[in-house]
Amino acid sequence: DVIGQRCETRLEVRPETDVCVYSRQSAEGQCPPGTKPFNQRCIVLTPCGGGCGSGEICNIDTDTCAPAPGRSREATCERSCGVSELMVYTDPDDMLFDQCCELACECLEMPELAPGIWGSFSDMVVSTPTGEVLVSAYDATYGDLVLGTFEQSTGDQLNLEYVDGLPDAGDVVAHPDGIRHGIAVPGDDVGTHTAIALGNDGPILVYYDRDRRNLKIAQRDANSGQWLTSVVHESAFDVGRYPSLAIDNQGIAHVVYYAARISYAEAQGGAPVTTDATEEATSALVTGLIYARAKSHLPRGPQDWERIAVEVIASCDGRCGASEECVVGVDGFPECAALANECETCACGSACVALSVESGIEGVADTTAPECAEVLPLRLDHPCGGHCSSSKACVHDGEPGTYGQCLTERADQCGTCDEGYQCVDTGDGDLACRRSLYVPPVNGLPLGLGLFGSLGFRQDRPVVVYYDRLRGHLRAAEGAFVANSGDMDDGFRVGSLACQGGEDQGQHAVLAVHPRRSDIAVAYQGRDGETLWLYRGDGVFDENGSHTLLDRGLQSDSLHFVGAYAALAWDNLGALYVAYADQSTNDVALARQTADGFSYSTLMRHGAYGSFIDLEIDGQGLFISTYQRQRDDAGRDISHLVVKRYDLSDVGNGG
Repeated sequence: DVIGQRCETRLEVRPETDVCVYSRQSAEGQCPPGTKPFNQRCIVLTPCGGGCGSGEICNIDTDTCAPAPGRSREATCERSCGVSELMVYTDPDDMLFDQCCELACECLEMPELAPGIWGSFSDMVVSTPTGEVLVSAYDATYGDLVLGTFEQSTGDQLNLEYVDGLPDAGDVVAHPDGIRHGIAVPGDDVGTHTAIALGNDGPILVYYDRDRRNLKIAQRDANSGQWLTSVVHESAFDVGRYPSLAIDNQGIAHVVYYAARISYAEAQGGAPVTTDATEEATSALVTGLIYARAKSHLPRGPQDWERIAVEVIASCDGRCGASEECVVGVDGFPECAALANECETCACGSACVALSVESGIEGVADTTAPECAEVLPLRLDHPCGGHCSSSKACVHDGEPGTYGQCLTERADQCGTCDEGYQCVDTGDGDLACRRSLYVPPVNGLPLGLGLFGSLGFRQDRPVVVYYDRLRGHLRAAEGAFVANSGDMDDGFRVGSLACQGGEDQGQHAVLAVHPRRSDIAVAYQGRDGETLWLYRGDGVFDENGSHTLLDRGLQSDSLHFVGAYAALAWDNLGALYVAYADQSTNDVALARQTADGFSYSTLMRHGAYGSFIDLEIDGQGLFISTYQRQRDDAGRDISHLVVKRYDLSDVGNGG
C-alpha cells in the first residue's frame, strides 16, 4: 500500500515470505526513474509519513517509526533532528531489528517529493533566447499541470515546475522546498490537453481543468516570478479540451478549443441572437469549436476574453423517424427531413431530402423538391448507449423520439436490405430491415465537432483546422477579421477540407503556416487511422490545393496504423518536415520534403514511443518531444517524457 515499495525477498525482515520494501540503491547510488535515493533505498515519498516522535527512529524497511533497540543508548540515536530531517540508521542493511552489535543513527535531510508519472498531453516550444526547450504536460500521479525545461543541445532535463493543481493544505511528507512544497495529496485535477507558446514575458500555457470541465491559462508574473492562473471560459457545460494556442504580433493570446456540449447563446459569446432564431433553437445544446482572444497581455478571468464560435452544430435530439435524415433546414436549424432519391450525387456530408417550407396556409406545411442538404447529427450522444453486444446491431427502432435499439442481427435472412440498413429480429418473431445507427468507436474520442483544433495566423487572419467526429471528416475555417484588432462579429468562413463518404478523415489534424509565405500545410489521418495525408495550399480554401498520401500504412508484411500525433515544421530553406507515430510498432517516424517528394526515416524505436509528439526546428536543430510508455521489471509505471535534438543534416540523410 506504500507508494514506491515493491515485493522482494528480505530474509532479515521476514524469512518465511516476501515483503513490501523499498528497493536498494545500485552500487553507484542510483535509483530508477520516478524514485529518489534516501538512506540507501529508493523512495517516492519520505518514509514514516515524513516524521517520527521523540526518541523514535524511522525503520526504512518497514516504513514505521519505532524506539531504538534497548542497548543503543548511542548518543547519535537520542539527539533531536531538524524540522526537515528524519532520524534513520546509518546502515539500514546491518543495523535493523536488534541483530547486530553496533548501532548508529543520523539525521537525514528529507528528500524532495519525487515527480509523478508526467509527460502526457504535452506540447513543446523552443526558446531561442534562453537556449531551452519548454514542455507543458500533465502529471497523472498528482493531477497537476507541469512545465519541464530541457537543455537544447543534449535534451537533458534542467527543471520541472508544478504550475497548477496543488492543494491548499496537506501533510508535508517531503522537503517543503521541493516540488508541491512536500505535499503529496492531490489538489484539483487540472493540466490535461495542454498547449504552450512564448509570450512577451515568457511561456504561456492553456489547459483543461478536468474537475470543472473548463479552460484555464497560466502565465508567469514578470515582477514576482510566480505563476498566475485564471479561467478562460467558465461554463456549466464541458469546454476546453483540444486547445491550440497562438500569440499574435502584439503579444496577445488567441486560443481555439472544443466544446463538447454548450448552449447556442453561450457559444456565441453571449452576443444577442438573430431575430429569426427561435427561443427553442437558441437554448438548444450544440457542439463545436470556440475561438477566444485575450483583451490584454495578462488576462485574469473570463471577462478578459472575447469569444465567438468558429462552428457549432445542433442535432435533431432524436426526433427523426426511420425514413428521415437530420439535416440543416431552410431556416438554418436542424430538421428531420424525409429521405429522397431524386437528387444527383450529393457532396460528402450531405443527403438527398425534401425540406419543409411554409406553405402560406396556416397550419399547413409543404416540402421542397428533393435537394442535397447538410447532414447534422441525430443526437449529440452515442446511439444505443455506445455499445451493443457482438451478436446484436444498433438500429433505429422505427419510431422517433428514441435513439435506437440493440436487436439481434440476422445477416441476410431478410433478403437484400438497402445500403445503410441491417436485417434484425424485431423481438416479436418478425424480421425487418432497420436503419443502422451504429457509430464505430474511434480511438475513444468524444462524439462531437471541434476535436484536434489547430490554430495559426495567415495574412493576419486566424485560420483553423479541426476534426468532426460526428460526421467523420476534416473541417477548416478562416476568420473574416484581422486577428489582433478586427471586429470578431464577422465570424469565420467554414467548410470541409477532407471528406470521403464511409471513410473517416481528419483525426490528429495539425496545421502549419509558413513563417514567410501565405501557404499552409495540414497533416491528418485517413481511413480510420490507417493512412496519413498531407494537404498543401495557399490557404485552407485554395481550389488548387492538393491532398497527398504521405504514408499509406502498408509495410512489406502487414498493415500499419500511422499518423497519430502528427506535427509539422519548416526549416530555413522551406523544406517541410512531418513527425508522426507508427502506432503498430510504437515508433516515431519522420517524413522530410525533398525535390522528388518525401524521404522517410525512423527517429525513435525499440520502445513504446509515439504518444503526444511535437516537432520544432530552430536553426540546424530538429527537436522532438514524445511520451514514452514504459514499465520496469517489477511492473511499475515509469512512463516519461523524452526530448531529443537531431541535426538537420543527419535526418536529411535518413539518419
